[in-house]
Amino acid sequence: MKKIIALTCAVVAIVVIMIAVSMAPRFSSGSMYEEDPVAVVDELTGDVSITHGGLNYTLKEGIGLCPGDRVLVGRNSSCGFEAAGLLDAHMNYDSTAKILKTSDGLFELSIEEGSVFMERPSGEGETVTVSFGKCEVVPSAGAVFSCEVYPGSQTVNCYSGELEFSGYGKRFTVSASENVIVAQVSAEVSVYKSKIVLSELRDDLLLCILERGIDAYDPGEIEDILSARQTETAMRLPDEDDADGAMYATIEIRCDTVLPDLEEMPGALAKVIPRNGVMLAETKVPIEYGQTVFDLLYLVCTRSDIELDYKYLPLIKGYYITGIGGLSEFDCGKSSGWLYRVNGWYPNYGCYSCYLKSGDKVVFAYTCDGYGRDIGRDEDFDPDEW
Repeated sequence: MKKIIALTCAVVAIVVIMIAVSMAPRFSSGSMYEEDPVAVVDELTGDVSITHGGLNYTLKEGIGLCPGDRVLVGRNSSCGFEAAGLLDAHMNYDSTAKILKTSDGLFELSIEEGSVFMERPSGEGETVTVSFGKCEVVPSAGAVFSCEVYPGSQTVNCYSGELEFSGYGKRFTVSASENVIVAQVSAEVSVYKSKIVLSELRDDLLLCILERGIDAYDPGEIEDILSARQTETAMRLPDEDDADGAMYATIEIRCDTVLPDLEEMPGALAKVIPRNGVMLAETKVPIEYGQTVFDLLYLVCTRSDIELDYKYLPLIKGYYITGIGGLSEFDCGKSSGWLYRVNGWYPNYGCYSCYLKSGDKVVFAYTCDGYGRDIGRDEDFDPDEW
């Protein structure tokens, strides 16, 4: 009987493998699928994946992309692709884009999240449409531009050439050194055109401008901005002497404050709350010099299979934690959400810029009331100054 069961399991395993192989993307000849690709990956670093037909695959350079493919670029990663001579795109970290329908002389790209830097090669009689949020742009031949999509805001920057923008009932012709910003606060949406301010651009966008040598921008000014940011970062780093030998930090994730109201929570939310209020017990983790509290949180959540929700905010040029373990900000009131402390202190800046020292004790705790007063934050804390 045991032999029959073992043989049956082996047959099932072989069938599953055969099915998986038959469904796996074809990486030969630079084409990922049987259909003809409309774009080709020509640059890739780090963790980049593709969704096709509801399945996820790891992306590689030289692979062809087809309509319906969604490209997802992870942290500290990037991906570039060239679309049949119609569009050169560079996707930066934490970005997602989907190739929409295409036909002769037409290419459509939808940017769902993050930042994408693009160049429209010279050409006549062809149309390229890039959508982001509820907006879209049609670049002229030779245009160089970028689109950014974040919760509550979308931006298109035109660095060279012209763009035709439309969205929320507005239409603009966007020329070189201009941008259009869409900002949403509650139910109100503001759409306006302004001048590009280099110092407000992300590092990756500045580097793209620098690499392409766009005439309208002074390389020295861009390098000064990047250098100043590096200096500011270096000032927050601990002394390099602290990096001698093995470095460790501890991290703990707690949501004790929600336990008194657990029975009143929606069923789906109540199920994700540990009954002891501890999502992650104090855990000792090896760290490297230059890592931040955000890096530490991201690492332990990934290893422990804890859901982590965060977003990039252009205003602070960093990451903001919106949810951990299925418990999100505002789930327990208008001033509820996740805060962190290091060695008992609540920093007045984001965890993405809080650099770790060996021996640091990090705690992420959920606050339900008073912007952290229920978890030990200073009674005199003023949220308007945070």
